[in-house]
Amino acid sequence: MLNQPIQKQFGLLAWVLFMLFGSGLQAQQELGLYFTRDIWQANRVNPAFITDHELHIGIPNIYYNASLDQLSYDKVVVTQSDGDRGLDMTTLINRLDENNHLLANVELEAFSASFGINNLRISVHMAGKFSSFIDYPKDLIEVGWNGNAQFIGETVDIAPDLHFFAYNELGVGVATKIAGVSVGARLKLLGGIADISTDRTSATLYTDPDIYQLTLNTNYRINSSAVLVYNGDGDFEIDLDELTVDGFFSGNPGVAIDLGASMEFGKLEVSASLVDLGFIHWKRNVRNYLSLNDQTYEGLDFSAIVRSDEIDFEETLDSLRNIFDFKESNNSYRTGLPGKIYIGANYQFNDMVQFGGLFYSEVYRGQIFPAFALSGRARFSRIFSMGAVYAIRNQTYTNLGINMVLRLGPVQIFGVTDNIVAAFQPFDSHNVNARIGLNLAFR
Repeated sequence: MLNQPIQKQFGLLAWVLFMLFGSGLQAQQELGLYFTRDIWQANRVNPAFITDHELHIGIPNIYYNASLDQLSYDKVVVTQSDGDRGLDMTTLINRLDENNHLLANVELEAFSASFGINNLRISVHMAGKFSSFIDYPKDLIEVGWNGNAQFIGETVDIAPDLHFFAYNELGVGVATKIAGVSVGARLKLLGGIADISTDRTSATLYTDPDIYQLTLNTNYRINSSAVLVYNGDGDFEIDLDELTVDGFFSGNPGVAIDLGASMEFGKLEVSASLVDLGFIHWKRNVRNYLSLNDQTYEGLDFSAIVRSDEIDFEETLDSLRNIFDFKESNNSYRTGLPGKIYIGANYQFNDMVQFGGLFYSEVYRGQIFPAFALSGRARFSRIFSMGAVYAIRNQTYTNLGINMVLRLGPVQIFGVTDNIVAAFQPFDSHNVNARIGLNLAFR
């Protein structure tokens, strides 16, 4: 018979990770903004983009992006025989790839402005950002739910790669346009607020085919700045009391750059940009938790934590953390930002209509997340323009976005989304994406 207590432990670890991080969390693929060239925020995806307004003042706007690999709420949550809604784990596991990703981004732009001086356009912005990333193996969920019987004599990967971080950003950019050629650059100073990330991600489980012993081999490290605390008794906790920010910046400095260019060939414009090439150096309230083990376990007694057929999650997770045997240190470390590449073209069909195409790629933690988009936009009057975007992203082919700009004198009201379907079918969607805000724009 297999070692069921150990199976339960890894099952709970897998399940808690999935429930904590998988319910509302892919990459920051802001595709529609690239085509919305009549608002200054398009400059965020290419610092060479210049609008025809001499002065722009951005009133706070917000951007949110979230998506799931292969999953949506309605696909895995079903009505059970008792009438309650519950997870269909068989469907969930069958829809998983060997490796799966959950990413989310939130950005609050507090202030932005741009103005022209001779041939130069100068811009400045301040924003707060939060990003999260999880790369988890299917084996982690399978072992957690079905046990390790299916993996006897095999070594399975149970290590998720994690990165959750928040930071402030102050950016200053310059752009110029001469004879149909525009170039731009932006320097961004970063202040890290908090971080939880892994930089060693090896943890495997082996079940002996003869005596069913479980061997756990780990070279797994979690780094944290400000929020993750390990009390030494096998218990992690989030301590928000340690979360402090002195002014806009903190003791965790960072820097990033954006570079861009565009060229006009009659009615055709071709452009390319590199965005968010940078890092944050985490130095404040830093802790590192390293599990470096190669041990065999006969089993654990969980009778004390199973009461009335219900498992005490907290005590079970504490036992799991004891198995990993984390050792604490306090060494500073660096994490990179998700770098983005935009290569696109716009064709001005006539004074009213333009068409465009875009290739996008995000490079993050050694992986590449591509997307493709086609766009059509129309300016119906001086006060209103609207566009539609079709995108292939995150292994889905049903992403239809819209973008709209309403001008009331100097006031611009805008909204951009890469998946309007999610607004009407949020529980059957893989991707949710939107940016909304206000500008003051003067010619």
